[in-house]
Amino acid sequence: MFLGLKGCIVRTWKAPSAEQAFSAVGANGATFYLVLFPDQRVISALYTSDGMEASLSEWRGAYGTHLIWRLWHLDGPKVVFGYRIYPSGFHPVRIERRTLRNFKMGSGNSAFPREGITEHEVVLFGQDTIFIGGVTLERTSLPEELRESLTSILEYSPGP
Repeated sequence: MFLGLKGCIVRTWKAPSAEQAFSAVGANGATFYLVLFPDQRVISALYTSDGMEASLSEWRGAYGTHLIWRLWHLDGPKVVFGYRIYPSGFHPVRIERRTLRNFKMGSGNSAFPREGITEHEVVLFGQDTIFIGGVTLERTSLPEELRESLTSILEYSPGP
């Protein structure tokens, strides 16, 4: 009965109270940045040898329900069987991501959804780590000039 009642409680995901940046460098030398802002906006940026692209999106979400051991349950659009085992130390969140603005410089297809598209995915949040789309990003300090460049090209003013 306890597990059934526990599933009735929904914890809404909230962005951190202060800006947080995460990054990962791929084997091909590509660098991926994710910057979370307190107003639920997120900047994703990808730098490759072919160029760079960035996306501004709005995130909303709900934490999964922890049942036992590493077993979690998540509800959401297109979820048929929401029970999953996730790595220890991570909290799964079902994120609804709406793309607000994109910027691309270079050749090739975009890695980000088109503007106006809303997608759903599970993002794993750890102490200083985020796992999204098969990529593990570690917490980092974002150089101020990079932050200014990204917010400028995406026409976003996050505040102080």
